[in-house]
Amino acid sequence: MYAQPKNILFPIDFSRHYEGLLNYAYEFTKSIDGRLFILYNIDPLLRLFEFRSLGYLDFDEETVYLRLYEKYYGELKEITKKLTGVEAQAFIEKGVTYKNIIAAAKKHDIDLVLMGSHGEKSVDYTEMGANVRKVVSFAPCPVLVVKPKGFKTQE
Repeated sequence: MYAQPKNILFPIDFSRHYEGLLNYAYEFTKSIDGRLFILYNIDPLLRLFEFRSLGYLDFDEETVYLRLYEKYYGELKEITKKLTGVEAQAFIEKGVTYKNIIAAAKKHDIDLVLMGSHGEKSVDYTEMGANVRKVVSFAPCPVLVVKPKGFKTQE
């Protein structure tokens, strides 16, 4: 039997559906008088290929990480300021996404991971994202998977 969750982890990816999912996580956390932990993960190796495909051929993993950190650090600070009525903190991790979600759940004594069913790189809309499947399998706590409002799947 699980107790009512208090510490909620929301991995954010800034995909096109993130605002709706963030609002869901915020409202859920507020309704249980909980604390919201927002994690943005940067996988420099994975993102390096994306940067190089855009023409940034001289970028290395560390440059990619620093560019993304600079871009999203301020956004995360603004997000936490707007989440009134909820104790919220945001942080950025570097590495393999699902591993860092699981590590953050352990580190912050998370009671529930709340995440979107499809992440920023989902191209096959018939299947849940790979990170979601791994987090559901290995997280030390329950995982609530939310399909973004307006997300269309193929049958």
